[in-house]
Amino acid sequence: MTEHIEGLYYSSKKATKDWVIDVITKPIASSKAFMETLNSDLAKENGLEVLWCIHELQWPLIPKPVRWIGSYRIYHLIDKGWGFTKAAETTPPKDYSCPLSYLGLVDPVNNGWRDRVYKYHTEKMCKELMK
Repeated sequence: MTEHIEGLYYSSKKATKDWVIDVITKPIASSKAFMETLNSDLAKENGLEVLWCIHELQWPLIPKPVRWIGSYRIYHLIDKGWGFTKAAETTPPKDYSCPLSYLGLVDPVNNGWRDRVYKYHTEKMCKELMK
């Protein structure tokens, strides 16, 4: 069970990081819809751990499944255990370490955010080449 305060989701029990990642990535099924995580990747950005996911929703009323990129900042809270905040490309996320391959798997929603993702990876690659 997760609870949340001001956008931060956490377990009422002291959760592990693996438990948090499982909560984010496990499939969710109901009689009306099915959501699954197609890809996930844990990245470090500015001292934070960010879990990037491609989620897909299948719903009988929509002929084509809907895909989106999700961004989850993973936090360790001393008194609560592990927790997370979430964002999607529509929000957009405050992080730009999204794997470049994910951008080709999901229809664009926010080109400004995607431009910053490309810039982030270009700058990261330049820094690595300068070493």
